[in-house]
Amino acid sequence: MKLAIILGTGFESEDKYTVLRLAEAALSQGHQVSIFITAEGCYAASELAGLADKGALLICCAKNMEARGLPELPKVHGSTQYACASIVAESDRTVAFV
Repeated sequence: MKLAIILGTGFESEDKYTVLRLAEAALSQGHQVSIFITAEGCYAASELAGLADKGALLICCAKNMEARGLPELPKVHGSTQYACASIVAESDRTVAFV
């Protein structure tokens, strides 16, 4: 199964921990996981980057990172909202935290 996760909530939310645990559980069961990080969720990108080592694809909205003055991260690909639409279209299930 291909799972898409969208994270748009910020550091004040518990959602980043839910995304982390959900992604780890799906990956441990052999599922493909793609995470698109946008808006205030960009602040959590560095904490989620370790999921790339476990096989997840992490993409962060480059414009949102730039607007917040956040640096590029080696394990998190910068892209556009089009990437979000592509991830959702290619996935079997999508979970959004916005």
